[in-house]
Amino acid sequence: PVVLGPATLPIGEVGQPYTKTITGTGGSGAITIAISGVTNTTGLSITGNGTGTITVSGTPTSSGTVTFTLTPTDGIGTGPSTVYSFNVLPTLIFSPATAAGGAAASLYSQKFTASGGSGKLTSLTIVNYQDGGTGLPKPTVNLAAGFAQAGKRTLLIDLDPQAHATLHLGVDPREAALTVYDALHDPATAPEAVQTVRENLDLLPAEVDLAAAETELAEGARRHRRLAETLAALPPYEVVLIDCPPSLGLLTLNALAASDEVLVPMQAQFLALQGVGKLLETVSMVASSLNPRLRVLGVTLCMHDDNTRLGREVIADLESFFTDARQRATPWSEAAVFRPAVRRHIKLAEAASFGQTIFEYAPGLAGAEDYAALTRAILDRWDAGAPDEAQRAAPEIVVRPADGERVHRA
Repeated sequence: PVVLGPATLPIGEVGQPYTKTITGTGGSGAITIAISGVTNTTGLSITGNGTGTITVSGTPTSSGTVTFTLTPTDGIGTGPSTVYSFNVLPTLIFSPATAAGGAAASLYSQKFTASGGSGKLTSLTIVNYQDGGTGLPKPTVNLAAGFAQAGKRTLLIDLDPQAHATLHLGVDPREAALTVYDALHDPATAPEAVQTVRENLDLLPAEVDLAAAETELAEGARRHRRLAETLAALPPYEVVLIDCPPSLGLLTLNALAASDEVLVPMQAQFLALQGVGKLLETVSMVASSLNPRLRVLGVTLCMHDDNTRLGREVIADLESFFTDARQRATPWSEAAVFRPAVRRHIKLAEAASFGQTIFEYAPGLAGAEDYAALTRAILDRWDAGAPDEAQRAAPEIVVRPADGERVHRA
């Protein structure tokens, strides 16, 4: 057989030179590779030399997905066809490079318009306010794995001192040279702290010392912006998931201040419903003072049993609340209860103990099916809610020299 190599290529960026060579190996005789079924709207060229090497090269002019099929033939017969695909991500170019300053002690703003690239980058905060250190499996890791499997370049930030998301992905926090704790104190260290843990999935790990960060940063300047500054120091991702501690302290406020949307995982129980109300009060406060773009994406039901009367009543109350909010200008006016719910299954807890996602540990069982469906539901919601290109407002950088703040609204 002729071996063509990986079926998924690395991600390219709009406006950045890109070259990838694929060489057929194995088989016997002279190897030739034929290209067919090319779908390419990004300005890249796909060529072959007739002897077993394919080259993808060029400078992409737009974002999108490139797919093509390679069919190898050798001296004996035809090898298997392989479909290749890879994504081209947007690269935003900001201009001008300098701006005039303002007078001391006076309000000042200067808008920078971004050009080039397209699409939407989403930062999603997952607030585990009801976890309370019980060791229950969190949805963040399996959702991150779902987005990565869907081809989204994903970053998971573990902002919980318990480091459960870090452990769930098979990373020992004690062996990490740098963690999110270091990045919050010095955002310049963030690129070195990020670890690639799966295809399309990076992790900014947590450690126990993170518990001290709330006290250490409490009196510091810009204490609510430290995570936003950390994200600004990292390369672009399509999806950023932030796993929060089970409290509404400074770490969670940092996550909310840096995010576009909030997803609330909960069990369909009465006390959990009360917790959602407290969380929405916090979201409203952050949206009015720190992050006006913050919105509640919705609630996802975890460890769910649809056969209980209490569960059905709690869901009905939630759906009624969000329906009533449609008529009011609140951060949750477009929120929804996501379906399907993630059913209770022992394999979800077992997967975490083995440092695996549910897609790796039990890919054919209910837990994997539920998380795959939930991932699709969220992606469909984002796609449906994205404005047309003609209507999308250009991203902008707002610079306030008084405190040096830079805010990227995407």
